[in-house]
Amino acid sequence: MVPPSLNKKYLSEQNKSTAIQFFLNIKFYIYTHIYHTYPSTHTYIYLSIYLSIYLSIYLSIYLSIYLSIRCMSGDRRHFLSFFLSFFLSFFLSYLRYLNNILSIFLSCILFLLFFLLILIHHFLSFFLSFFLSFFFFSYFSPLNNILPSFQSFPFF
Repeated sequence: MVPPSLNKKYLSEQNKSTAIQFFLNIKFYIYTHIYHTYPSTHTYIYLSIYLSIYLSIYLSIYLSIYLSIRCMSGDRRHFLSFFLSFFLSFFLSYLRYLNNILSIFLSCILFLLFFLLILIHHFLSFFLSFFLSFFFFSYFSPLNNILPSFQSFPFF
């Protein structure tokens, strides 16, 4: 007979692995049935579904970070700089999967916009939220393992 404490620990570990396996099954289903079955016509549908899942996860994380910053500082002007830096870093981190002249041009424009927003808004909140979100999007991206054939830019 298994002691109750060990049984609870085993069940909690089993629930965690079941949740992870469920998420991986969803990822595998989307990847095989949309991306590989119709690679030319449904690639953008697949990427939009997959990115929306991850964007909602990241957005919930950053909303909690933003609410804690706002509760500590009491300044409402952090709201605009926080979300502008969030979406700016999102687009910058996914531009590296496009290797053409347009993506280089867009990345230069977004970098200029980044420095302009630093001058306009609070430097510390924008700087921290931009590089924190850029780090997450760049190194924990769902596309890092899915699209290895695309070349990345040297400054990413």
